[in-house]
Order: sequence, then C-alpha cells, then structure tokens
Amino acid sequence: IQIQIVDNEDKPVRDLEVTAQFEMTKMDHGTVQSTLEHTEDGMYEGTVALPMAGEWQVSLDMSDGDTSKEDIISIQVEKNETAALHLSLIHI
Repeated sequence: IQIQIVDNEDKPVRDLEVTAQFEMTKMDHGTVQSTLEHTEDGMYEGTVALPMAGEWQVSLDMSDGDTSKEDIISIQVEKNETAALHLSLIHI
C-alpha cells in the first residue's frame, strides 16, 4: 500500500505515524494490519497480504504525536492480484 498525505494547502505531510487496518466488508476474516513508513514528500508505504479477493475496508490511522486523524476507504481486491494500492491526497 502506498499513500500520499497532504495538508489543507496540498503540501506533503512528513513524519507521521501511519497504520492501515484491513477488514473484509462482507465476511469475518479478522483484521490485517500494516505499518506504513514515510519514504519521501508525504509518501507512506507498507506491505500487506490479504487472505482472499473481495471488498475490503481500509482504516488509515495517522498521528503526528499531538493530533490524530482516521480515514476509511473501500477497495476491491481481485483474486491472485499482486499490486500496489495507491491512494493520493489524503488530507490531514
């Protein structure tokens, strides 16, 4: 998973603690978590292996130590898909 996090002025946000929690929308497979690392210019990357294809809900928790924000998105994962999930312009 790769996301870009920007502020309200579309400037990259650096040095956040970011975690992504994946839950399958229509089935109970538990939660799969990934910690994302800051790479450059507000880009955060992490790796996750999901147990099956289908619709997944992703909860992104972002914190700078003083304030926190959570964003929730839905993604569709195809069978045997190996791909990066690129999310852009998540505002904090």
